[in-house]
Amino acid sequence: MNELLYVVVVVACVSWIRREDYHLLTVGLTTYSSDERFLVEHARHLQSWGLQIKFVTPNDAGIYECQVSTHPPTSIFVKLKVIEASAEITGAPDLYIKSGSTLRIVCSLKQNTETPVYVFWYHNDRMINYDKERVSVSNDKSISVLQIYEADKTDSGNYSCVPSNAKQANVNVHVLNGEKPAAMQHGGRNNCSLITGHLFLICWCCCLLPIIMPITYYEQEREFIQILLNDFNYNRKMIFYRFFGYTR
Repeated sequence: MNELLYVVVVVACVSWIRREDYHLLTVGLTTYSSDERFLVEHARHLQSWGLQIKFVTPNDAGIYECQVSTHPPTSIFVKLKVIEASAEITGAPDLYIKSGSTLRIVCSLKQNTETPVYVFWYHNDRMINYDKERVSVSNDKSISVLQIYEADKTDSGNYSCVPSNAKQANVNVHVLNGEKPAAMQHGGRNNCSLITGHLFLICWCCCLLPIIMPITYYEQEREFIQILLNDFNYNRKMIFYRFFGYTR
């Protein structure tokens, strides 16, 4: 006589909730948010559930709850802080230079974690990176330098430093005629920055205890943060921060 062996498997359901407005983002593998930037990923062999946020913005900052439907429910709270990198131009908002000399504007990156793919320079809304006559642009990791040789009155106006992954910076340039200008150009550095990025949060489902983790996420194109929570010997927790390259 054959015996039938029945195995009952209980799988805890994992939900991700944005605590600010108690908005239910995901339940299990299903996304309930109308915002298509929120996705869930599940690695069955690791018993991990991931919340991925694409194109992170400062509005995404706040506390997120990973809730497991055990009895009683178990939650992990993740505090997300988003820092937006920004561009700065030394001497802004105004630079003064004598006619006939070399105009040199320095744009440097602040709070960035990756070199921008490009930095475009604009003069009165016209891109000048590829102007061969009198214009030179050099980039070195977190710094971009614009130089215009033998500057004249036509070079006066608004200049913008626009990195691929950063908020732009602007400066007004005044080219002065005469031997004693009111002010001369100031040299220095500033800060260029980054915007969009991807955030990946992972919740492990074994032996969870309530915990609050502060996380600072630096917005950046082609990068996301993965937060791993693991349990060792049922009585202590380890938190690992791992950074991965990511290309859209």
